[in-house]
Amino acid sequence: MIPSTASFSLKVNGAAITDLTTLSADKRVSSIAISDSASNIAAGLANIKTLYAKSPNLISTVEINPADDVVTLSASQAVANKDVLSSALFQNIRIQISDTAANIASNLTALDKLANSLSDSGATLDSVKASDGNAVTVSAADLIADYARDPILFQGNLVKVTNASLAQLDSIIGINGPLVSIAGVDVTIVPQIFRRILRLM
Repeated sequence: MIPSTASFSLKVNGAAITDLTTLSADKRVSSIAISDSASNIAAGLANIKTLYAKSPNLISTVEINPADDVVTLSASQAVANKDVLSSALFQNIRIQISDTAANIASNLTALDKLANSLSDSGATLDSVKASDGNAVTVSAADLIADYARDPILFQGNLVKVTNASLAQLDSIIGINGPLVSIAGVDVTIVPQIFRRILRLM
């Protein structure tokens, strides 16, 4: 029997997302190792973020069960939880972004920052997919800059390029991804596009 005056702490392993509220409120709990399904981790990500911000050392690890599953997030969900996804808690976890082309396009800058922060110590970004099959619209300047840093943001997606100049054509056409259209600010850009495409054939 443990004396009522005894001092002790609990390290909890295999905690489910649904256990977090109860466990985090128990002052005897000193650490929580989370183990849950990919879908439950995705659904409980905001809760993990809140606990991580409040007590960075309370959650010791986050594990996916089964381990080879991938956590699927929307673009806004991934961006909103960038700090915890970039932490060591998620270093053994793979994530993928699945959202509409419009939502991916509107979050491209933030997703670029997320991809860069993940590469340091956090989760692994497997893919960014437009769930509706539409083209991701992006300016030529952003496409070239973001693709150079994180090509995974565009691979496998249809891409519609805007505000392209002649000087940017070779960089755009050389990108490994299906280009739907290229709209330029220069009226001579269309014949130049065809000449460059023929040169690559």
